[in-house]
Amino acid sequence: MPTDEDRLAACKRIHELDLILDECWYKLDYYAKTGTLPAVENDQPIRTIGDVVQLAKNIPTYLSKIKKRLDASPSPQEEEELMEKKVNYELKLNQINSLMNVEIYGKTGVEN
Repeated sequence: MPTDEDRLAACKRIHELDLILDECWYKLDYYAKTGTLPAVENDQPIRTIGDVVQLAKNIPTYLSKIKKRLDASPSPQEEEELMEKKVNYELKLNQINSLMNVEIYGKTGVEN
């Protein structure tokens, strides 16, 4: 890719797609074990700038707590639930970071 900005955008997109794949594999594994799909949490949608800012502050805390719980060797069922939450929070955090990087004229990315 010709520029650092292009490479950064591609890297971010690859990471986002990797998280989506992790979620898909989690759901497939869960279905194979239980015969049902995991329950869907009804998250509140992001509606205002305040929601974006608040979630941008809270989600890293949630991810840290989930990581600590995963490091404590949870039961297999609890580990699956924690992994699902982790993937969902990471996807939401990527969405929030994308929203926060949109500039006035609709461009995305970091300006020097």
